[in-house]
Amino acid sequence: MNEIDNTIIEYELSDFSPIKDMLITRNGQPFIDVEYRILKAACKMADSAMEKSNENESLVVNINSRSRGEKKELINWESEYVCGFVGAVRINKVKISGDDTEYTVKITIKSRFDKDKPYFLSYMLSQTELDFHDWDVPMSYDDLFDFLMVALFAFNLKAATMQGLFRTYQRFERNDEKIKGSIDIARNIRLNLGLHNGKIAYSYRENTCDNNLNHLILYAYEHLKACFSEQARNVIMLDNDYKKILSSIYANAPSFPSTNKNQVISKALRPIAHPYYQRYEILRRISLLILQNKGISIFGSVDQQVQGILYYVPDLWEKCLENKLKEENVDYYLTSQTEVKVLENNTYPDFIFYGKSDQKPFFILDAKFKQNWYHVASTGKLTGSRTNAHSAYNYWEDYNKCIRDMDSNNANEVGVIFPCGKKQESIRWVYERSKYNNHKFYCYAVLVPESKNSGYTEWKKAFATQFGVTIKGINNDLKQILKKL
Repeated sequence: MNEIDNTIIEYELSDFSPIKDMLITRNGQPFIDVEYRILKAACKMADSAMEKSNENESLVVNINSRSRGEKKELINWESEYVCGFVGAVRINKVKISGDDTEYTVKITIKSRFDKDKPYFLSYMLSQTELDFHDWDVPMSYDDLFDFLMVALFAFNLKAATMQGLFRTYQRFERNDEKIKGSIDIARNIRLNLGLHNGKIAYSYRENTCDNNLNHLILYAYEHLKACFSEQARNVIMLDNDYKKILSSIYANAPSFPSTNKNQVISKALRPIAHPYYQRYEILRRISLLILQNKGISIFGSVDQQVQGILYYVPDLWEKCLENKLKEENVDYYLTSQTEVKVLENNTYPDFIFYGKSDQKPFFILDAKFKQNWYHVASTGKLTGSRTNAHSAYNYWEDYNKCIRDMDSNNANEVGVIFPCGKKQESIRWVYERSKYNNHKFYCYAVLVPESKNSGYTEWKKAFATQFGVTIKGINNDLKQILKKL
């Protein structure tokens, strides 16, 4: 019989950063994982869970079909670098060869720009479908993941119920004098024979809100109330809109108190196929994720081997940029993630700028999030060896994609935009692509302020200022490019 290790080995890492910089603890004390054997075994299990086609078991929240192929692994073991995820995962029953112990592993991946408080990640999440107030932003990553689970549930609950409460046909069995539907003779004999009570056993089908999905939603809400932090719970409990929605579901699902939670979960595993109720399908998956974890926060029972919540950061960064560029841009048309056919394949430029007069593409802007882009932009070198200042990198493929997207759209110029964690002398660079080509390659940095000595509102204001400076530089360049056309 294997020994069960009742302590948790915790790994704390940052996105797109070397694993040698991670912190490892066991039972709160520093721990050495020789050759990363335990971490490798745990990541293998987590990677397998991410690749599952069953969306009920998916760890990645912001699933994007365009970038699904990039979402392969938590860590690239060839380079020993963390990939593009942030979040927390707990892996139970991790085993390594030559050791009978079963380990429990918790992996937390933070944004590399959040040295103290999770402001940068919170800001990017607020630019997606999640909406929360400045005073809601958590002060730690543990609180943030609680908050995210509740915020996801709350947002999708409101979005789904804008279509009305979920209804489906249900079969009901009754034994009273208000007969409708079909008389159940066998059950009527068993229940009423010789009693002279005026009742008749019957069954009927009705399109009703008193159904399994609404029961699932209510169980998820009850679980959030009981197990999550007060700050997270307040996202729902202090909002009158959510109170009204939940009160309406309770009122229209009177049989909920008599249902069995495990049976409700089991019946809810089948996806909702009706196209009108696809918002409810998202809510169903989130409710299952909440209930299947069966514990405080996003972790709980050891019955499920891999638990947690992950976000793919490059997609968050692209969405954040899209909102800012469209918000600030009034002189040009802008599209994002447009599919462009290249021979028998497709490419997806992050941002395409069109002239308002002729509506033709003239500039491509690609969002980048990997480390070292500041070094690339400031030196013009697309490859580099490891030094004290930066890790080894090769961004030729990134550059080639930019050129491919520009050529596919018959645009005139192309550039990249990326976040930068330290205040630098410059945030804009322009290069000639070669001595035979006088078209330019533009590089733009967005400075991410430190969060150590500031509140979220103050930090957000500083970040917005930095965004504004960068976008102003982009708009100035776009005007000059159009003048030359």
